[in-house]
Amino acid sequence: MKTTINTTLTRHDAEAPIALELNHRAFSDVFGLGLILRSKGRLETQFATDASGLQHCKQQLEYVQNQCLWGLQGIGGLMVAANPAELCKDDLASVGGLIQNLAQLAEDAIGHMESVNSDLVDRANQIEDPKQAAHHADVHREAVEIWRNQRVSYADAVAMAAGRLSVRLADAAATEEA
Repeated sequence: MKTTINTTLTRHDAEAPIALELNHRAFSDVFGLGLILRSKGRLETQFATDASGLQHCKQQLEYVQNQCLWGLQGIGGLMVAANPAELCKDDLASVGGLIQNLAQLAEDAIGHMESVNSDLVDRANQIEDPKQAAHHADVHREAVEIWRNQRVSYADAVAMAAGRLSVRLADAAATEEA
């Protein structure tokens, strides 16, 4: 099963955005995901794809994490079944290196999933309604004014500003009804 993730990234010699195709192969698809996971914008701190692309990234990272854990489980089973007397120091060093690499890859996948989750939450919390954005701006301006004049915390100033603005809005609504 192939998954296509559209990005806003472009090649240096073309204007068309890059689309990644993932085939649900844990280790080889990590390199394709790396293109997205290294492309977080400095100013907006968002990855170079939309929310559905991020969901696909998250699913792929979960798959990588599971593959790593299953690999570690398999190595553990192999070590239980192996005869320690027949293993030399190099064999144990090789197994130890493999365990370290799988554990590090799983840890990296978890770290990337946290970044993807953070981006998804930030996108979900964006205000897209102009009236709501204007209301938030009014509350902020009022809160800054309260904060400067009364020397209260910003959180308290926001609560006071929200209360003042709600009273004003209620008064305006009552005036319009009359």
